[in-house]
Amino acid sequence: MLRTITSILCLTFLSTAFNHPAVKMSAVANSALVQVVITDKQIRPSFIRAVESEPLKLHIENRGKSIHNLVIPAFYIFTQNLRPGESVDVSFSPEKTGLFDYYSDKNSIPEPALKGKLQVVEK
Repeated sequence: MLRTITSILCLTFLSTAFNHPAVKMSAVANSALVQVVITDKQIRPSFIRAVESEPLKLHIENRGKSIHNLVIPAFYIFTQNLRPGESVDVSFSPEKTGLFDYYSDKNSIPEPALKGKLQVVEK
């Protein structure tokens, strides 16, 4: 009985949490275009999943009021600084697996809230 109640509570929590707009921050890349939106408070999605050696295409848009960029140092991806409203497309094929950081930086220092993780899995 207790296990059933616990399971129901967990499922209720998970279904509520993952339907909340603030939680929908992951994307899976299957040679498709991933929309990356940078604001002054966050990068969405905050988690991207890609497959080793398969093309990953990112459309990065600055919807903030400040200048932002996107950096994925493990793959030597460094976009130009994007003014508010500007965007850029980046394509590459990740050649190693693992969990990697991406972020926006100012003067080569990552901005605290503007970060995410890129997971690259084996083909």
